[in-house]
Amino acid sequence: MPQYTSRDVGDPSQIKKNKQSMADLKLRRLTELNNRLREDLERERIPVSVAARRYVENFLV
Repeated sequence: MPQYTSRDVGDPSQIKKNKQSMADLKLRRLTELNNRLREDLERERIPVSVAARRYVENFLV
């Protein structure tokens, strides 16, 4: 039968730091995503019919 040994868990303060840095990374990524989505919302929206008419007026005339 194989011998099992307990894992060395390491320093609890180091584990806490790693969890905190992962939380910071996750927060930064979500903040960046939120900013990109806000920029998308601020972008001008026009109906397809208007875009097509502008295309025809500017490029095909």
